[in-house]
Amino acid sequence: MRSKDELIKALGALHGTPNAATWEEAKAEFTVSCLNDIVNSMSELNKTIQDNSKSNDAIANKVFWLNIVIAAATVVGSIATAVIAFSG
Repeated sequence: MRSKDELIKALGALHGTPNAATWEEAKAEFTVSCLNDIVNSMSELNKTIQDNSKSNDAIANKVFWLNIVIAAATVVGSIATAVIAFSG
């Protein structure tokens, strides 16, 4: 398959020629090339999103357990503060 630059040059050379079939064929080749680039980009984006999703799940799990530890520490600190406040 030709590069985008080659396809654009071919389209420019064909523009205004009486052979409409050759012009349409070159346009179709350029369109297919562009669509292939879009599909490849979307596939890469999908993979990146899936990788980020897995990473986010791991971080969310760690944050959940960190919140549990902080809540437990808060309860222990509150109980210790109450014991000190009411024992004196």
